[in-house]
Amino acid sequence: SSLTPSTPLPHLGTIFPAKELVILACSGAESDDIFKPSIRSTISQIQEMNSYGTVPGAAVLTFGGNDIHFVDVVKACISPFSSCGDPLYRNLKIRDAGGIGVKLEDTYKRAWSALNTPDMRQKRGGDYVPLIVLPYPLVTHEMFRGGCHQFDPAEVVTADQVGKTLNDTIRRAVDT
Repeated sequence: SSLTPSTPLPHLGTIFPAKELVILACSGAESDDIFKPSIRSTISQIQEMNSYGTVPGAAVLTFGGNDIHFVDVVKACISPFSSCGDPLYRNLKIRDAGGIGVKLEDTYKRAWSALNTPDMRQKRGGDYVPLIVLPYPLVTHEMFRGGCHQFDPAEVVTADQVGKTLNDTIRRAVDT
């Protein structure tokens, strides 16, 4: 499985006890991969979590970037043969980022439910545990500061607007 626990990261030990930290990361994972097997694994991420026989005290996740194929935006922005700054392309990716809310809501509900099954809650003395959903960082530089000149101003606008729209969609899905 590509969903293998990694060695605990030292800085995460300040938030979560390092000896109890398990990271199930799957590069390229989309929202459905949390509850369905994918081309990267024969089992879902929930099945992977359950296979360790532990009762999670919390879960942290990010989803959405791969669902909207954000890597294509990055490729278009850094390629000398294309540009992500085209307004039609920008609007298409912004629409994609704004249109995955229902899918994310379903993913978050299913992930939270998997963390808080009656059996897991009983093993925790009835406690519910949180599902912590993180936003994506905005990775382009601010135009007035200079910095990396790989992106032209229109490409920075695209990357920022798509990223901000995705994060807004994630926030609404979490709130729902």
